[in-house]
Amino acid sequence: MTAPTLVPHRRNCLNVDVGHARYLATHLPDAHLRTVPGTDALWFIDTADVLDRAVAFLTG
Repeated sequence: MTAPTLVPHRRNCLNVDVGHARYLATHLPDAHLRTVPGTDALWFIDTADVLDRAVAFLTG
């Protein structure tokens, strides 16, 4: 059994390379990589873009 998985990543993240997100998106079944603007890996900072992507993902 699988479930769709959202893999968000900040485009210019300073401490986590986008390669990690790409790896997850490639190796998890039905995963979707969505990049958002920003440089911080902390998901709770500047959340508008991350939240918009999550809502779009969940509502289809």
